[in-house]
Amino acid sequence: MPFLPGVSVNGGVRHSGKSYGVGDIFVYQPSTVGDLGGSYAFTASDHAVVLRAYVQNLTDVRYWVPGSAGTSISAGAPRTITVSAQVALQPDHPGVSAAPIGGDDDGRAGHAYLELDGGGAIPHSFAAAINNRVDNTTAAPGSIRIAQKAGWDVGGVLGYDLGRFSAEIETGFKRFKNRAIDYANANVAVDAGGQGAGVYANGGGRTGVLSVLFNGLINIGDPDAATRGFVGAGAGLARVSTGQWTLDRTKAALITSANPAAAATPTYFSDDNATAFAWQGLAGVRQKLSNHVDLVIKYRYFQVPSLTLRTTNGNQLKGNLFGSGVLAGIAFEL
Repeated sequence: MPFLPGVSVNGGVRHSGKSYGVGDIFVYQPSTVGDLGGSYAFTASDHAVVLRAYVQNLTDVRYWVPGSAGTSISAGAPRTITVSAQVALQPDHPGVSAAPIGGDDDGRAGHAYLELDGGGAIPHSFAAAINNRVDNTTAAPGSIRIAQKAGWDVGGVLGYDLGRFSAEIETGFKRFKNRAIDYANANVAVDAGGQGAGVYANGGGRTGVLSVLFNGLINIGDPDAATRGFVGAGAGLARVSTGQWTLDRTKAALITSANPAAAATPTYFSDDNATAFAWQGLAGVRQKLSNHVDLVIKYRYFQVPSLTLRTTNGNQLKGNLFGSGVLAGIAFEL
């Protein structure tokens, strides 16, 4: 893209027409799937760097792929996001067309950076509707509300400072535990034990959130000043894991049957993993410690707006998982 030095965009559209299996017994409907990607090439300390991102099946189309014999089918690949970074160890590598660098070696602008963060996660209550997968009975939104304790939040950022703006790829992991659970609607059971509605003060279980997001930041202040502020937002994917969410953590995790051949019944109501879209808002300050090291303090508002989790009795929880975090970190100029 000549008006954005170092930026490349690529993609394509794949279309499969209607096809028929053996004897025209099976009919496979047509499908159209789009892919989109981009890359940004720049130099950092005379080393060529390329950041790439690619999304296959951009609109998450659900489709079937017929087998070669026409008697079988397989599911088409869902939306898949790939991110990568390439760094040439040899200075002035000729294989990469990079964007020009602005600023001098003592300034922040025109440099890549690696940032390591850690701090506290302050989750808000997870409010969800309960959906019965058998008869499609759905309890109202907020039928179960899970209060969660403060936990910890760690992450790493690979970014590039353009002066007024910064672009980042961020990975993070958060973990926190449950406390009181308000189970307001027992018309749709949440666990195999069929426990009734009520407020359970001894709720238990843990939650882990692994995320990969792309951030865009607006830098506030002189790029070469000792202190700068920033605000921005990010979007990507989060992998949420529920570790034995239970209404009453004082009970045994499994109840065994008198029949030795029968499987034990779990007392926890969710022990699942789910991947969903996530976004966040960011604000913070950077304090220069040396020409190549910054201290970073940031506030993060994080949300997984549409999360679907399975329960141990075959039902579903559908709700929003969100919270805040305060982190401190060190950024190293590359």
